[in-house]
Amino acid sequence: MSGSRSDSSTALLCVGSGLARRYLADTLRALALPENAVVQFRYREELLPALLKAKLLGETRSRPVLMGHVDCTTPVGGLNGACRIVPYREAKLIACRQVGSFVVLTLRLGQYRIAGDLNAFQSKVGNLGPHWEQAGAEAKLVGFWCQELQSALEATRHASGLKDREMIVDQFRRQPDFKNEKYFYFVEGIYERQATLDAPPVRVIDGEYYLRGGSTYELRIVHLAPRGEPMKGFSHELVVQLSNPPLTARTNSTLQIDSPYDAHSLMFTTTDAALQQHGSISIARAASRDDSHAETAGSSNAPEIYLPLVVDVKVLSILTRILLLGALLTSTQLAPLLLKEGRSPWLVPSVIALGFLTSIFVVLGLKKSL
Repeated sequence: MSGSRSDSSTALLCVGSGLARRYLADTLRALALPENAVVQFRYREELLPALLKAKLLGETRSRPVLMGHVDCTTPVGGLNGACRIVPYREAKLIACRQVGSFVVLTLRLGQYRIAGDLNAFQSKVGNLGPHWEQAGAEAKLVGFWCQELQSALEATRHASGLKDREMIVDQFRRQPDFKNEKYFYFVEGIYERQATLDAPPVRVIDGEYYLRGGSTYELRIVHLAPRGEPMKGFSHELVVQLSNPPLTARTNSTLQIDSPYDAHSLMFTTTDAALQQHGSISIARAASRDDSHAETAGSSNAPEIYLPLVVDVKVLSILTRILLLGALLTSTQLAPLLLKEGRSPWLVPSVIALGFLTSIFVVLGLKKSL
């Protein structure tokens, strides 16, 4: 079905679950990544209505998505009740493809969203979402993990600040899936070092940060413990790894997690490269240093956060290097030639051209030798 149809803008409700550790990691990753980051959610094809799957595979326009986490351990209304869904973020569906019996949705993350009343939100979802049904002597988990549901999006509001994110964290922590999560963290973004506190983060295009070469930036991360729970006897770390080149850390890349709340900052510089370079920043939880709390550190479900980036060249800097090196190479060759009598009229222009061609080759092709 073509994406030009009027219903292509109807919001989707797409949920992850805790039925496997990898699924929990997907939810935590989508919660932690900054706006405009790109993630993928995978569903078996029977977890989407057949008609919806056909529409998504044929559409060319993006759709609004409300992301949520469904906890299938405790039905809301007993054995035949729905599984609790906690919405947490909006996104845009930018691509959909089928791989065998799975449907892969590519989502561009947007702002956080929150349901002030989870029971009211659950009533909007109805009986089409994941729920338990009696199947003989056993209970069977049925329902759709991804469905069209504009009313679900309307039952939430934008989470405008840190206080709202604390509320989302509290809602997550009340679900059995996250009982072992001692803290949650959010990547605020990458900021220019000289930027003011209210300055926007560096732009993200197609999921990649675009940075300037030869510049200083800071990565900002916030962690929150649910309801400000004390973290006595618990010591944890976030380890940030920078690809080098083109990035070099200027401050400690190990961030200590030992309080209910903290804002972290890691300063780094980019290489003043002659050619555009690709790199990445990865963030991962380290194992607890207190063995008695290793099981409750949440590290088993914690995902590695990956931030791809591009370091652009500084054109003026490259041109300046080419001119200076070309002038130096040319001058050393021209001095004796200008004193030589009977030289060819093409000799001086040839030496100048060769000097600057060599300069271009050295600056752009053999940068490491400088």
